Amino acid sequence: MMFELVFSILIGLGFGVFLQKGRFCFTSAFRDFFAYKDTRVLKGVLAGILTMAGGVSLAYYLGAPADRFWLPSFGLSSVIGGFVFGAGMVLAGGCASGTLYRAAQGYLHFWLVLGFTVVGYVSFAALFEPVFLPFYFEPLQVFSGASAFLLVPRTLAPLVAGGVIVAVVAAYRAMVLGVRSLIPAALIGGMSTPSVHYLLPDAGKHAVEIRRRPKNIYSIMKGGWNTTICGVALGLLASIWFVLWNTWSVTGPEVRWVGLALSSVLGTAYVESQPYWGGVVFAAHGVTVSLDMVMLVALVVGAFLASLWSSEFRIRKPVRKRLPTIVIGGLLMGFGARMTPGCNISNAFGGLGILSLSSAVATLGLLLGIYVTTHWVYRRVGCAI
Repeated sequence: MMFELVFSILIGLGFGVFLQKGRFCFTSAFRDFFAYKDTRVLKGVLAGILTMAGGVSLAYYLGAPADRFWLPSFGLSSVIGGFVFGAGMVLAGGCASGTLYRAAQGYLHFWLVLGFTVVGYVSFAALFEPVFLPFYFEPLQVFSGASAFLLVPRTLAPLVAGGVIVAVVAAYRAMVLGVRSLIPAALIGGMSTPSVHYLLPDAGKHAVEIRRRPKNIYSIMKGGWNTTICGVALGLLASIWFVLWNTWSVTGPEVRWVGLALSSVLGTAYVESQPYWGGVVFAAHGVTVSLDMVMLVALVVGAFLASLWSSEFRIRKPVRKRLPTIVIGGLLMGFGARMTPGCNISNAFGGLGILSLSSAVATLGLLLGIYVTTHWVYRRVGCAI
């Protein structure tokens, strides 16, 4: 038990550090791509997902048990829930993981987002039995969960992951760089990448070249880190988490912390008697602190420590005019994460990393929600995509 506790804390600290240092937020990744064609964070997200896919395939090939895969039932409910969560992300200004690391930096804006997300959780739980279960989940959640890794023999898992990695990289290059990027350079007469010079024009006819000075270790630790490298690191940590326990999630342990807090006020027996809290949230382990809940706290601590080291922690007041979107965005994220079920981490990162069909469907809904809401938010100036 001590081994598991220590590793859950260490992995959680790692998650927090790399999220904060890489400015790793799914809202930024897709909103900025749709609005500006900015791919800085998107590359990190894709690198993390593909790294996890490779790590999971290797783990499964070497004998990791199939019960590590989180494979909920799905259907139209996953698309709707993902859409609601994606819309909430854009309005709130951060995803589930982005909200946590920014809150750890001292942004009161994201503490409010987190608070209204909790209100969304509690409200959903209250409406689960009379509304969502009979009129939403039962008619719409009609397919059983599945993973591409589990549909083939273990020995083929790395081959499946390799095919997915090649396909995603090719699709990304075609989408961002154009179809020309997929054609070998030899076939089109050679394609060379021009060297980049940083020039400062002076008063004369010449220009002074600015040479980049190498950074020392201290400056590297103090500044932000390459998002792609951080994405790879997060993918490796998520793979280790998968090997030890299950698929990485953020809103899952968040909901369990909320349920545990309710049990301290209303009593454990009351929480266990409720259809959603007792029958869904705590169905596996009862009303107690689980290792992923410990990981979540460590994640916040890791992001806090990283922001302190970077001298980026300070209390920042929210902008008053953004309060309506904070409230609406937080509530939509709370409801959407339970309607899907899952958030950007459990579906669009961890779920895609295990090649889960239900997560792919939920991610489709999430991307639609981000796309539509981004276009609405930027309706006066337009979007690049």
